[in-house]
Amino acid sequence: YLKAHRDAESRGELPTAVYHSHVGAGAYFSRMDQEFAGHELFPFPDVAHIVIAVFARKVTQLGIFERETESGEFTGRRLEVRESE
Repeated sequence: YLKAHRDAESRGELPTAVYHSHVGAGAYFSRMDQEFAGHELFPFPDVAHIVIAVFARKVTQLGIFERETESGEFTGRRLEVRESE
């Protein structure tokens, strides 16, 4: 995380999203995910969180979760999974 942040900063950029996978589970933003994203040491407090659901070695769902400015709560929506050609 820190290397990505330093590299982006050196180019005048900021990270806009991070991702992780749930193997054998859906693309939801778990309580543990929310706690991790909200921790004071998490280096990217304002980024979107992309969650990838993987079943049987295939991506089956994608979700993106963002923190609401006023409430501080995370809201999410599904993203379309497309087969690669």
